[in-house]
Amino acid sequence: MYHIKINIGEWFLVKVFPATKFSSTDGTLLEIAVWMLSISYLVPKAIYKSESEKREMYIHKFSKDPESPEFTQLFFRSLEFGLPILLLYPIEKSI
Repeated sequence: MYHIKINIGEWFLVKVFPATKFSSTDGTLLEIAVWMLSISYLVPKAIYKSESEKREMYIHKFSKDPESPEFTQLFFRSLEFGLPILLLYPIEKSI
């Protein structure tokens, strides 16, 4: 039947940069990049209804993870108790 092919990425490149020649691959790559950026922004917005819900999930998940590094656990305990973190490094004297 009828086949309509609209390459939005190529159309956009031609409109924005009229003096430059672009291949259809350039337009397709731009279109894929825009779709992926849109999806990566919209999917978390759909999963997490509010910023506080997302924040609580991150704090709970990362602070309770037994495989997290020691500094991560130290950081979250500092947040929980409101205490500062003091890191001491040994100072080696060179002779």
